[in-house]
Amino acid sequence: MESTELNSYLPAWITDTASVVSIIGFIVTCFLFVEARKIRESFLRKVRIPEIVNDLDRIFTDLSSDLKSYAENKRSAHEKIMKATALLESIVPKLSNNDTDKINSFIANSRQSINDTPNEDCFWRVYSELSGVITYLQQLAKDTRLN
Repeated sequence: MESTELNSYLPAWITDTASVVSIIGFIVTCFLFVEARKIRESFLRKVRIPEIVNDLDRIFTDLSSDLKSYAENKRSAHEKIMKATALLESIVPKLSNNDTDKINSFIANSRQSINDTPNEDCFWRVYSELSGVITYLQQLAKDTRLN
């Protein structure tokens, strides 16, 4: 039996050191990958939350005027609530799990209320809940600016 040893021009301690450094490099790469994801999520949160809050503010103001003349504008009010719900659905993935509860609750309640009993009282109730969600998101946006 012939032994097939690899002939290397480098001493064994250099080869061993290179192997150890390679393993350490892999671990550092994994750590940096995790940190880069956190930074990306933080960036999305800092940028998108204020934009969505501004859009929700505009919808909220328009919704108020639609509800004041509900008889003529009930379709427009319904449309604005659906737009607000869609905006809130788009923000959920950008939030931490702790922050999504209030928003998911609003989304479920608004959909159920509008589909079950679409009357003026229902729309005003959803409007009030939307006010709370917008205030919550405004405070969240202020908190993210400080980080």
